[in-house]
Amino acid sequence: MSEGVETINVIIKHIEDTDTFYADFEPALGTGETLSSVVSATPTDTALTLSSAAVLTVATTDTKTTRDAAGNTTTVTYVIAANKGISFVLTGGTTGAGLSKITAKCLKSTGKTVTRDILVSIKGVDL
Repeated sequence: MSEGVETINVIIKHIEDTDTFYADFEPALGTGETLSSVVSATPTDTALTLSSAAVLTVATTDTKTTRDAAGNTTTVTYVIAANKGISFVLTGGTTGAGLSKITAKCLKSTGKTVTRDILVSIKGVDL
């Protein structure tokens, strides 16, 4: 399972799941700029483990389907351009603590850095 995020949205993660998530940095990049590497990606929730943070080297399509109370489904497809976003894996977390924040810092092709905050809500029952 994977879930897209534009870094202004909130990632919803179940405490028992280990999932791959994405962050699109393109809105924060200048014309012609790309991401070279992930410098750091640190969650504020000490029970939330972030691993495998990497720049997306190919265009990545993420599709999310939701269902409303009447049973109708809506599918949204989002494409993150190559070298404009990152992927990372989340495990664990703390339920009932409100929103946690991941601060992701990347090196740009210009040698400067760009940092984005990603909000995470951990749901479910911690068994």
